[in-house]
Amino acid sequence: MQAPVLAIFYNMLMGATDAFDRLKLNRNTSLELCIISNSWSKKMTFALLDQAITNSYIIYKYHHPHVEHHDFVELLHGQLLAMALGRPVPGTFVVL
Repeated sequence: MQAPVLAIFYNMLMGATDAFDRLKLNRNTSLELCIISNSWSKKMTFALLDQAITNSYIIYKYHHPHVEHHDFVELLHGQLLAMALGRPVPGTFVVL
């Protein structure tokens, strides 16, 4: 008996979910852990931002396997800060 197409598709993508979970558990750069707030909206905002950064790293690492998560986050923060200040920053990727 052959597995349903949906089950095959799920198993193909499960590796990305595992990578995301490992990154969330094994790092100390989490915005969620750095921000102390009683406001649920702030907690949710930082959780979603943290998730977006982690997902971006997973996609970036697929094309650049030598980059570590901490280096990616440091580069991203520098570029976002430079954009906010209106200064161009050389880097290996562009934040739109």
